[in-house]
Parts: sequence; structure tokens; C-alpha cells
Amino acid sequence: MSNQAPPNPHTPLTLRIARVIYGPLSKVSRHPVLNVLVGFGLLFIGINEFLEQALPDYEGFFELHHAVILIGLTTLLHGTIELVDRLEAALSEHEARLAAAPEHSNETGKG
Repeated sequence: MSNQAPPNPHTPLTLRIARVIYGPLSKVSRHPVLNVLVGFGLLFIGINEFLEQALPDYEGFFELHHAVILIGLTTLLHGTIELVDRLEAALSEHEARLAAAPEHSNETGKG
């Protein structure tokens, strides 16, 4: 993150916090291993549910709510990263406007 500009004191706190958590969450969320692990988890839960229905004596160790929780967590993670991406763009635009505002007022004052 050395390529980022130092934080502007006028930047809202929520945007500064989003900038801090973006790096680690982005690396986890976008890593292909996460999708593979979620896929294996859902496959395991699906097979377990099938065996519970097909074999009356089979007592599984997963329940359907585990799959829902798994999908919910990954969706939340991806959604958080997308939100932080958009906040990062808003922060960049906000900082660009702040940087341009004094220059613009100086130019109009000269003429």
C-alpha cells in the first residue's frame, strides 16, 4: 500500500477505515482457493443431505443451515469487497475535488 497517498485530514472516517480493511479482505475474497473451499463445502453438504434422504439409517453431521451460512458468509465477504471498491473510488474522487478546489479558486481570483 505504499503507492497510496497519505490520508487527507478532511476525508471522512468511514472512508479511511474502508481503505484500511480493503487490502486484507480483498486478498482473501478474490483468492481462487476461497471459491474452491466453498465449492467443496457445498458439495459435502449436498452429498450429506442426499445420503440422509436416501438411506434411512444414515445420520449425517451437516445440516442444510450450514450450507446457507456458508453461502451467506461468502456473499457477505464479496459484497463487502465490492462496497469498499466503490468507497475507494468515491474517496479518490473526493480527494481529487478537494485538491482541485483551491487551485480553481486561485485561478478565478487572478482574472
